[in-house]
Amino acid sequence: MEPSNFSSSKPANRIAFASAFVSALIMAALFAKIGVFPFGNLTLLMSDLDSIYAEFFSELRLVFLGKADPFYSFHAGIGMNTLAMYVFYCSSPFNLILAAIPEAYFLDGITLLTILKIAAAAFTMTFFLLRRCRNGMLHDFWAFLFGICYALSAYAVGYSFSLIWLDGMIFLPLVTAAIDRLVAQDRIARLILAYALLFLSGFYIGYMAGLFSAIYFAARLIARPEAERLRRSAFRLCLKFVFAVLIAAAMNMALILPTAYVLANNMGLFGQSAPGFGVLFELIDLPWKAFNGAFDGYKDSLPFLYAGLLPLLTAAVFFSSRSISAKRKAIGGFILLFLILAFHLAPLNFIWHAFDHPSWFPFRYAFVFPFALIWLAAVGITARNGAADNTASGITFWAAGLIGYLVIMMKLAPERVGAEFFYRNLTLILLIGACVSAIRTAPNRGFLKFALALIVIADLGFNAFSTLSRYQAQYTIRGDYKRFRDRYDLDLIERHPKNGEFYRIETDSVRTYNDGMGLGIPGIGQFSSVSSVAQTALLKNLGYDCYATWCLYRGENPFADSLLGIRYLLGDRNQKIYAPVSTTVGENRDAFPLVFWIGDPSSFPIANADGPIRYHQSFAQAIDAEAGELYEAVSVPSGKAANLSRDASDPNGERWLKIDSEAEAEMSYAIRLRQEGIYLICLPNISLNYDVEINGEPKYSALESVTPFLSAVSAEANETLTIDFHIKNTAEYIDDVQIYRLNQTALSELSETVRESAPKFTFDGRRSFTIQLEAADTARTLMTTIPFDRGWNVTLGNAAIEPIAVEGFLAVPIPAGRGDVLRLTFEPPLLWLGTVISLSGGLIFIIIAIVSAARRKPAYYESAEPAIDEPS
Repeated sequence: MEPSNFSSSKPANRIAFASAFVSALIMAALFAKIGVFPFGNLTLLMSDLDSIYAEFFSELRLVFLGKADPFYSFHAGIGMNTLAMYVFYCSSPFNLILAAIPEAYFLDGITLLTILKIAAAAFTMTFFLLRRCRNGMLHDFWAFLFGICYALSAYAVGYSFSLIWLDGMIFLPLVTAAIDRLVAQDRIARLILAYALLFLSGFYIGYMAGLFSAIYFAARLIARPEAERLRRSAFRLCLKFVFAVLIAAAMNMALILPTAYVLANNMGLFGQSAPGFGVLFELIDLPWKAFNGAFDGYKDSLPFLYAGLLPLLTAAVFFSSRSISAKRKAIGGFILLFLILAFHLAPLNFIWHAFDHPSWFPFRYAFVFPFALIWLAAVGITARNGAADNTASGITFWAAGLIGYLVIMMKLAPERVGAEFFYRNLTLILLIGACVSAIRTAPNRGFLKFALALIVIADLGFNAFSTLSRYQAQYTIRGDYKRFRDRYDLDLIERHPKNGEFYRIETDSVRTYNDGMGLGIPGIGQFSSVSSVAQTALLKNLGYDCYATWCLYRGENPFADSLLGIRYLLGDRNQKIYAPVSTTVGENRDAFPLVFWIGDPSSFPIANADGPIRYHQSFAQAIDAEAGELYEAVSVPSGKAANLSRDASDPNGERWLKIDSEAEAEMSYAIRLRQEGIYLICLPNISLNYDVEINGEPKYSALESVTPFLSAVSAEANETLTIDFHIKNTAEYIDDVQIYRLNQTALSELSETVRESAPKFTFDGRRSFTIQLEAADTARTLMTTIPFDRGWNVTLGNAAIEPIAVEGFLAVPIPAGRGDVLRLTFEPPLLWLGTVISLSGGLIFIIIAIVSAARRKPAYYESAEPAIDEPS
């Protein structure tokens, strides 16, 4: 057995830092090449990093600076439990870096964060391999290269816009290294700490990494030699392993329990039905994703398997080496086969996604395959090299198989394996295979190692560049981002609620679903996996552009805007819906206060299929039985059809069919509006069916508009309103255009009635309201436009009151004769219980760590027994 090259951990750490540095350098160079600032005008914002993470990071940065609340925010939707949001998206310890980044360089902080995470993945993988393959030859060199392969794998680069997933890659090697320590030395302190960090960094991706780590632990147990099995029983180690996982989970319960509550109650994610037995793709296509330059998108693609051709080739050494027992080869082969089946079979994929059906990114746990492949390749290539070594023959045989697969794919799928793709991979396979075989034969020839390192870096760099260059057109331009923020900055300074006030603000344009978080305004827009579907349904019923987990403010909706207390609309769009107070600000003078009195809460409507117009009227009359009619229906003349004929079988006469099903059809309306005023347009059948222009302005898209929502226009007397439908993706058209004129007087009178009787309140700017109530002879109900959530605690004086839900809003029943200070304060449900469990878990961990440190500390791994890298 060859001794380790390291007598202490310091040289090993230097190799790990070198791997991290080179990985960071390569990634920074690639970003510079595609024009990311400061080498161009691009940012890394795209997909979820643009619409979710960047906006949440912006708010989280304010939390770190003490300028925002970690538990609740009105910048997300009409109010949201943000602890769950931060835990789900932003709990990575790396995010603390953002607090040190000046606001002007916030986007560059995200670029830095991405590079640092890539570097950290290289560091932890190299750290793991240096200890895992400690008795082999040239293990420092191979660990250095394999660490870079891991960090620049297709998963890391392809999902670089989903920063929380990179944390799973970072902490998985630390967990497996700690598992080695448990099995070899019977110590669990580091395993508890590693799992605690994994779960802290993101328990969703942590679940996936944790699932693989359980497989790794089982492999370590089964592969132990006889002497080790006699010394420590598998049952004892299993108990310690489970105990470590439970303590690590307990240490995070202050975060996990409140988030699990939100996922279960707001999203209903638990208890989803499992898919039937089925396959997700043709199995022959899967190996293609392990080659250089293979890319088929990221939203609905095959799993990212590529981690460089070096581990793909050298994995053959693991299975061909005579230094590795048949049992260990069988274990390694089973792990790879199991992961392939997990990708292929729908039920297994469902389990890996925490019993959830991902709508996008269908193989989020795919990083475990590069990890397993590199792990086995490193074990094989660092196995003891003797006279009977057959590295060259094993690599040659496997290389021939890989080349043969590419030849077959050129015939079956030339769109995936073209000539350039084939010859590029052929060249890399031959060069890497030759270098590896030569190094195994002559390990002291430095120029061979240098040449192999350059080839591997070129392989990884080209693949990463081919992916990032595809993303280049989707990256947000730095100047566009800044212009959007600057457009509203001055108005926000002046119009933002101050001195205990609370009202909502919206903008006349949309950059992302989460503009409210990015701009720091209380609006209605929001999108995340911890959204409240009940809140989304409420806003959709009111006529906003909302669906499932997202909501946008697409245009003025006078009654709903007033009900929600949207006082200002920022922007220079000249709709004339609201009173202009400047060239860039419109004021809704009918905006309701946040809290107001209502009558019997049972008189409120239940949203139904009658649409938002009738819902508005029912809502208004439930608030005030004497409220007038809010809307007057406008007669819509027949439209002018092109490539459409009326369906004679439709008794309602609303259905039209395309004459030429392959060609685009059109339906155009010209409606003369007799009176001056504000008109609401309702198109109930718009969902993903048509492109629509209103007065020549694109309003709905067949690719984007998945739900109907109200649109408002301001018109002079006898002005003509035009509505043009372009029917492309469907063979039919439903003629159901509805137009209503708003009774501005009725809305203003209702608003005035509500405001006159509403109690005074103050807002602490975070998550607490103080309301001064006067006593009344009868019981009353105080309505708010805060979304109902069990986390809201209500006290009247010193007495607690149980709040109720009224149409999805928080309401408070006030007994007769009670006048006092009413306080509303939010605390995430289960936070207290989770905190108690976390403190208990932390205390247990501290005791274990102290006891472990007090034990005799042996030389590093001196008692370690071989795992699957050495023969029994």
